[in-house]
This record gives sequence, C-alpha cells and structure tokens, in this order.
Amino acid sequence: MPLFFAYGISTDPERMQAEMGGYKSYQAAVLPDHACTFTYNPEYNGGATTLIPSDGDEALGVVYEIEENQLALFEEVDEEYALHQMQVKAGGELLTAYVLLPREEETLTLPAPDYLERVRKGLLVHHSVDEVEAYLQAGIERVNKSDRH
Repeated sequence: MPLFFAYGISTDPERMQAEMGGYKSYQAAVLPDHACTFTYNPEYNGGATTLIPSDGDEALGVVYEIEENQLALFEEVDEEYALHQMQVKAGGELLTAYVLLPREEETLTLPAPDYLERVRKGLLVHHSVDEVEAYLQAGIERVNKSDRH
C-alpha cells in the first residue's frame, strides 16, 4: 500500500477521512530538507500551507497508509501541484512516500487566522505544542521576510 505524506490541514485525520476516503493507518512524520510557508489560495481567503526546499529544515506532517486508487484523488486536488516520491522520516526510519508539492513558485501570503487554526489542530494530533508553534511561526516569518509576496 502506498504512503502519502500530508501537511497543512490534511494532517487532520478527520479531514483525510471525509475528503479522501480514509486511510489504513497514520503516524507522525517529517519531510527532511523542506520548510513550511504559505502561498495564496482563494479558497482559504489567504495563504495555504506550502512546502519549499530548505536545507537542514524539516517539514512537520503525517504519513498515511492509503489505497493505490486514492493517489489519483490527490492528483486531482489542485492542478498547480504534482505528486513526488520522497523520503520521509517516521517512527525512527526513512520511508518512501508520495508528497504533493507546487509545480512553480507561488506568491507568498499570510494565512487567515481560521485557516491557521485548522493547520494547528491537525498538527497537534501528531506533534508537540512547542514543536507546532515554532514551526508555524517560522512559516509566517518566511512570508514576512520574502520578496515573493
């Protein structure tokens, strides 16, 4: 069964169940050499979580064990994103998982407060409060310091 690394609001198992038809299992995971930022998405009235390459950083998320036929659903979510197979760390080991990443650099935008709360809620299922708060703050700082907004 394939593994899918989720980040942002997709880290919430309830959302994954409702929107993608569920999963067999899940566990906390990180994507090495990537960092969180936020890019404009009209659906969320502001920035949505996006991962960017960043040497030495780790993107927080969750790895779901899914059915093969669910991979097509992820590809249909947003044509501006593509599935990539990458190495993620979970349970003390490196695993190969599919990750949705943007096809092109996008405009960085601060997230709306309600969207940020949804991301926080999902991440807190899997990661500590301190880890999540530092991670989200770093993502916001990337937007504020960027020349791409």
